Amino acid sequence: MKLLSENALLGAFVAGIAVIIVAAIAQWLYRRFVRAPKVYSALEAGLIKHKCTFLPSTFLASETNYTVAEIERLCTIHPKIMRNKKQLESWCIK
Repeated sequence: MKLLSENALLGAFVAGIAVIIVAAIAQWLYRRFVRAPKVYSALEAGLIKHKCTFLPSTFLASETNYTVAEIERLCTIHPKIMRNKKQLESWCIK
């Protein structure tokens, strides 16, 4: 700690790294606990409404106003959403 307080450049570097780590963790938590449940709700409602087993990423993107790439990222981190093995751009609930 004495080294960090006496060396301003090293202290600034360590503080910068700490800010980057905290920002990355906050972004992951936001995706996991705020955005992914929104996709799950849209998937659940869509499966009931259309009476089907799988829904495509494009449908979820239009329902949630997220990009298709973001839908795929959010679906892969949600524990209750599973990718269709045959059509990789469609999703179901486990």
